[in-house]
Amino acid sequence: MELWVVQLAVALGASRVVGVDHPDKLELLRSVSVEEVVGYTREDPTRLHRPVDVVIHVVGTRTLHEWRQVLAPEGTFVLVAHDRFGEGMNRWTGSIGAVLRNSLLAPFHRHLPGMRRSMPGAERLAHLARLLAAGAVRPVVDRVFPLEQTADALRSLTSGRAVGRVVLFP
Repeated sequence: MELWVVQLAVALGASRVVGVDHPDKLELLRSVSVEEVVGYTREDPTRLHRPVDVVIHVVGTRTLHEWRQVLAPEGTFVLVAHDRFGEGMNRWTGSIGAVLRNSLLAPFHRHLPGMRRSMPGAERLAHLARLLAAGAVRPVVDRVFPLEQTADALRSLTSGRAVGRVVLFP
């Protein structure tokens, strides 16, 4: 799970944020104020006891059809696309297949908002800067590597075990 997404949800006043990740990462989710966490290898996050308004699906093997079981009738499914290779993604095209499929389905599916570009404007960036300055959102760093160890940093990042960001420095 992208830690910044759950931190923003909490900071912006979401009444219930459920963080879903590998069981090894649940304590980190709790450390950024996520009260309800689900370890996806131990329980099925698409079978939550109460419906949710928004599912922000970053990377994973669950489908829109499975997530619909937990979405409220007017809920929204958001697919955050990545160009990196991850669990449940095609090695060569990343998440483009899922993005295209969801974009084509959007006009016919109440849970899909359609394709949106996520480039924030100056006002949104200023708001994010205020949240960072206030400590409501904080970067979480797993490990720092010197530039000479770029290959090791990439291995750490793509291992799926990094808890937070992997940082390179000169």
